[in-house]
Amino acid sequence: PNMRGMVEQLVAAAPPCRSFTGTFFSTFSSYVARLRAYYGHAANTFFYAAPEPKKRVLHDVSDAIAAPFYNREWPLAWTGIDAPPPVAPRPVRPLVPRNLLADLPPIKAHYPKQALQQQARER
Repeated sequence: PNMRGMVEQLVAAAPPCRSFTGTFFSTFSSYVARLRAYYGHAANTFFYAAPEPKKRVLHDVSDAIAAPFYNREWPLAWTGIDAPPPVAPRPVRPLVPRNLLADLPPIKAHYPKQALQQQARER
């Protein structure tokens, strides 16, 4: 298979490469940007050959993701990927197990009519 494109992406992202200029709607350039971030290049070493508002769009560190998604990379894709995964807290056990609540017999004193009828019978 033709691997020229993949090799070019690796060369453009490698640590000796000081800067890279790509095109804005190119998935090739987007992947080079992601690889450069994985290698530890600063965001200000990647530029787009585009009008001024989009030229330095990767230098924006906000995580506001908006469509279309394929034309650029967000720092969310490479920030904190080497950190250990978060540990989920242990679940809090209920004070009374649910199965015991169903097994409790009804207390007749809590039903006023029944309590009054029982008192009337006892008299």
